Amino acid sequence: MNEVKHIIYIIIIFILVSCNGNTQTVKSKVKDTPQVRKMLKIFNEQEHRIKLNACEMVYNEKVITMGSTIDELFSVLGKPETIEKAFNGKNFYTWLDGVVSVREGKSNQSINYISVDFESMNSNRNLVILFQGIPLSKTIVMADLINNSEYEFSNFHKGNNSYEITFEDCDKPVGYYISSKVPWVYKGSGHLMVKDKIGYDNTYKIEAIEISRKSE
Repeated sequence: MNEVKHIIYIIIIFILVSCNGNTQTVKSKVKDTPQVRKMLKIFNEQEHRIKLNACEMVYNEKVITMGSTIDELFSVLGKPETIEKAFNGKNFYTWLDGVVSVREGKSNQSINYISVDFESMNSNRNLVILFQGIPLSKTIVMADLINNSEYEFSNFHKGNNSYEITFEDCDKPVGYYISSKVPWVYKGSGHLMVKDKIGYDNTYKIEAIEISRKSE
């Protein structure tokens, strides 16, 4: 019976991260854990369901790809709540109280940057989102992402405050910047202090995920 339940669960996960007729099929990286099952139940009951699937973002089964036009963006997300000018002079749009933001690319008719900001989530916007099928929320730390997935820390390039991964199989490489303080352990002191290793047992909350095309 447990084996049957496991098979059914795997089928459900495939349906969640496989796309409908408008999207590409994405290989799920999620593992079957109690935390994953609980969060997927919450995800399925949400009014706003966001999936980050390598080359694309899916909102309530409608697809936005890097390079989509602004008109295509509005047809999926609706009218933006705010419109501001970004540092490059292009428009910067937000939805869901700032949880989702999008910036125009070099052409005013295309998208080159998408962000999901967990720090902007409040009691009204406390969402679960899926990254490669892996459920994330504002309480999730980086170690949870690794423990609930097939990923390893070695799959990510580490900075001081981010973990980065690039998906090369898109029309142009798409980079994911996961904003989360990296728990570097240092050796030495003063000006001689250098990074020694990372304390993976003490990772920090994921604050945001930023997505951009590498060529932009």
